[in-house]
Amino acid sequence: MFDIAPDHAIGLYVGLLALPLALIAIQLRRPRDVSGTVLGASVLMAISGGIHLGLVLTHRNETITAALFLMNGVAYLALSQLYSWRWWRPASAALITMTLFGYLGYIVLGFDTPDQVALATKLLETQHVHVGAVLQQTNDVATPEQEAAAKQLYDQTVVAIAPYGDWHKAWDAGFRPGGSQSLPSTHWMNQRNVDAAYVMDPKHPQGLVYANSKHGPVLLGAMFQMKNIGNFGPDPGGPLTAWHQHENICFTPFGFEFSLMTPTATCPLGAIDITASPMLHVWIVDNPGGPFAVDIDEKVVKRIDQS
Repeated sequence: MFDIAPDHAIGLYVGLLALPLALIAIQLRRPRDVSGTVLGASVLMAISGGIHLGLVLTHRNETITAALFLMNGVAYLALSQLYSWRWWRPASAALITMTLFGYLGYIVLGFDTPDQVALATKLLETQHVHVGAVLQQTNDVATPEQEAAAKQLYDQTVVAIAPYGDWHKAWDAGFRPGGSQSLPSTHWMNQRNVDAAYVMDPKHPQGLVYANSKHGPVLLGAMFQMKNIGNFGPDPGGPLTAWHQHENICFTPFGFEFSLMTPTATCPLGAIDITASPMLHVWIVDNPGGPFAVDIDEKVVKRIDQS
């Protein structure tokens, strides 16, 4: 592991200061039509912007480096608030790509050395474009028609999977735990539905998600999954129902884990990097990220377990 360079520590402090400010900015704007994943990326960009601006202070004697940090910081902060802009996604991806390659170039040329703050910043930047969960490209703000379609999909799914609140009925229908039940939550997969390749059919979801509570499995939602990698499903709700494809999943003899150990998302020695086909979750419990968020909030699962 690398150490934190003394002249980089201040960047970490400024980045942490940017976190509550970014959350306050979102609360003030109250962007109801923007998906939780987009808002999450906005917060991460604000943190990265704060880190870059903090580094300007300790690189005042390096004119070019300080100027680059300043431009990067301003660009990240500006884009963190422009998530309703039509070109926000490509602009953000371009900025992040240039920053990552610029950082690697600095290391190769010997102008800088890797340390924890630098690597953590680059890891944050890869998360802006959801390394590990690649999102389907959609428009950034849902239209009224897309909002109505998303609500219809949600309502239909809630009704269709209601019987599976009793996990015994899910078992009888062919759903089986697809991972360890010692984790906070587990996906239960139905191989018949997977093989039949149903497409976003509320009556035939490929998977269900259960919280592993002390009271037994508690239904959290459903999961639709496409048959082939890279083939995203229909997106009736626009940004509200964007599918995601998990990449950089490391398979080891001990099971699955997401590997984001480095900015290049490499797997540990002895592990195999695999990709899962596109999926869409529908959460029937109150989830801060929204009913179609990539993940369920850990605090929600914890509350269910403690109830």
